[in-house]
Amino acid sequence: MVWGGHSGGVALSKAKCGGLESSPSRQMGIHIRPAVTRDARHLFDIRRASILELAPPVMPIESAQKWADAHQPDWMYDVLRERAVWVLLSENQILGWISARANNIDGLYTRPSHVRSGVGSQLLRFVEAELSRRGFFEATLHGSHNAIGFYTRAGYEAAGPHSESDGPQYGGLPMRKPLRADAV
Repeated sequence: MVWGGHSGGVALSKAKCGGLESSPSRQMGIHIRPAVTRDARHLFDIRRASILELAPPVMPIESAQKWADAHQPDWMYDVLRERAVWVLLSENQILGWISARANNIDGLYTRPSHVRSGVGSQLLRFVEAELSRRGFFEATLHGSHNAIGFYTRAGYEAAGPHSESDGPQYGGLPMRKPLRADAV
């Protein structure tokens, strides 16, 4: 693990879930926990479905297909080994996941059926708080075309020009957000 260990799971109250129905109970409610090896196939499937269903309105379907096919399922095991990864669950079903290396958020995917339900926002806020707790002053990421509006609404700003050489993101926009007042 990049950070030498993950924080434990966190039960979320309804107020913190951005509209998601939840309960403080970890068995029945919504919570975030570190991803584990047995999650790998679910995370891969969520990533693939998210790209194929959400990217085509802002990029050609062929580009979305190429992005989705850039990795095979075993790639998720490398992600879990090399990055800090958390999942948001409801009723023991993974609804989304987020990954980071140091202060760079390098993956955020939500089940297409749960887009605009608060899953992505809750994961993003969770990791921003975790980064701040670990002493980072800002979060960075590359926003894909279909996610730039989401990140902008969350307080991220462009940190450089669009790059067509960012690999499978096909034009990711470097973005940043100060996490602490002394980072501005």
